[in-house]
Amino acid sequence: YQNFPLKQFFSVIPISSSIENYINTYGLSTKYLQSELPINVHLLNFQMYNSTNKNVIFRFQHLFDTSDTTYGVPVKINLDNLFSNFTISNITQLSLSANQDFTCSKDRYVWNFEINNSSDSSTNSNTDNNVNLNLVSHLIDETTIEIYPNQILTFSAFLTQQ
Repeated sequence: YQNFPLKQFFSVIPISSSIENYINTYGLSTKYLQSELPINVHLLNFQMYNSTNKNVIFRFQHLFDTSDTTYGVPVKINLDNLFSNFTISNITQLSLSANQDFTCSKDRYVWNFEINNSSDSSTNSNTDNNVNLNLVSHLIDETTIEIYPNQILTFSAFLTQQ
C-alpha cells in the first residue's frame, strides 16, 4: 500500500471520433507557454495568489552552477513573449518566501561588527566594519528579468486574459 498514491488511474471512454478530435473538442490540453524557457532555467512554480485581481506568484530557478562553462551563465528572460494565453504586467520582485517586496528586504542584509585583533596584546584594537551583500534587483525592465547561476527568484505579477 505504500505506492498506492503513486498509481495512475485511467478510465476508458468510448468515443466515436479520433482521439485528436476528442482532445480538441473537450479542451484537454492547453499550452500556456508561447516559447520555451532556456535549458538552464526552470519555472519552479506558477500559482494564483489572489484570484480576484488575477495576481500570481511565480519562481524561476537557474539549474546550473558557474563551474559549467556552457550553461552556468546569467540568462535574460522576456516575460512579455513567454506566456500564450495572457499578458503579464506590474512585475515585482519578492523575497524568496514571497512575503515582502524585494526593495524592503535588500536593506536588511547589512551587518555591523567588530574585528578584535588580539595578535599583539599591547595594541589590542577594535575596528568597526560594515558588511553589505549588495543585493540588486533582477528586473532589467518592465518585462525582462535576469537570473544568475544557482539562483531562485520570486516574482509577483498581474494577469490579463488575451
